[in-house]
Amino acid sequence: MSSGSVRLHVPLDLHGHEDPPDGGGREAIPEPTDEAAGRPGACAAGTAGRLWRDNGVLYFQDGAGGEASPARLVWARPLSGRGGPVSVMQAGKKRELAYLTCVDELSEDSRHLALEELEGGMVLPIISEIRLVKPRFGNYYWDVETNLGPQRFLLSSPENNSYRPGPDTVVLRDVSGNCYEISSISKLSRASRMEMERVL
Repeated sequence: MSSGSVRLHVPLDLHGHEDPPDGGGREAIPEPTDEAAGRPGACAAGTAGRLWRDNGVLYFQDGAGGEASPARLVWARPLSGRGGPVSVMQAGKKRELAYLTCVDELSEDSRHLALEELEGGMVLPIISEIRLVKPRFGNYYWDVETNLGPQRFLLSSPENNSYRPGPDTVVLRDVSGNCYEISSISKLSRASRMEMERVL
């Protein structure tokens, strides 16, 4: 893990397994459609189950009324899928309890808990200055300044681990699964843009 970085939810594939650190997992770009992944594409409101908290622990029960289990929620597509599909994971394990096409598949009184859980885990350091981008054993070493302080991280396969949600914004995912955002490329200094363009 990068020194001083903020740890996010580890990116998971749709079966709850961590992407390998060498960048050899499923590609972030392009991401599979729900149909290609064997998932239903439509969002059926209120059918997937419900969430509640008991003594600070989040629980999930499926729509069939099965056994309740401690749970955590992660975006199924960590880079570009915020606001889209969600994986409900068994707390402390890699077992997927449910796959939601959207948060609205939960009962109405559960949706605010789901959004609290999802947004509470997504803390993106915003890169304001890029001091250095240097190749290192097939990866790229980044030394940057962010709103959370200085960060250092390794980026592997930039074409698979970067995403542009807009023409002036890019999100990066490092080899440890941490994400970083450059909110405005145009506002970077000329030196920072030159370092970025060595890779992206």
